[in-house]
Amino acid sequence: MTEIEKKLVIDHLYLVKNLVLYHSGYQKGTVGLEYEDLYQTGCIALCRAATSYHAGRGASFETYATRVIRNKLRDHRRHFSYIQSRLCYLDAPVSHTDEDGTYLELLPGFGEPASYSETDLLDILGRAKDSYTGITRKGIEAIELKCRGYSNTEIANIYKVKSNHIAAWISRARNRLKTDERLADLLCS
Repeated sequence: MTEIEKKLVIDHLYLVKNLVLYHSGYQKGTVGLEYEDLYQTGCIALCRAATSYHAGRGASFETYATRVIRNKLRDHRRHFSYIQSRLCYLDAPVSHTDEDGTYLELLPGFGEPASYSETDLLDILGRAKDSYTGITRKGIEAIELKCRGYSNTEIANIYKVKSNHIAAWISRARNRLKTDERLADLLCS
């Protein structure tokens, strides 16, 4: 960056703060959408605006930079919203109703959530899957895919079935896993 571009950035940092706080969809506690993340993204956009600004095109730098920063923040928010929509947390409900419980509750004897990593739980599910066939096995595979971020529709496309089949498979697997003493032994080992 040239000295003029650096001065433009320093003089207009207030734009980033204002846009992050009032126009960016800032969400405390949401990965990628916290203030620091959005502020950093806005500063990068401000630098990009400073290096690509041409005064002869009629717009003031403030107007141009505001547009560039706002667009970058909007893209960033959409990207992280998409990522969040694809994640399946182990403490998330298995179905849209709370009646089925969470994915953690699929594991009998599961005590302290911090005692198992997601990798460990997927490994335990993988070993438990070897004990089953048919719909229960497909249900466990569907649970593994959900934990990796797949939606019921995407899983249904993989198996070439309707998406309501996936919910039924998961329900059957969940009921079997709750009563499986071998799975409890895997969790204790």
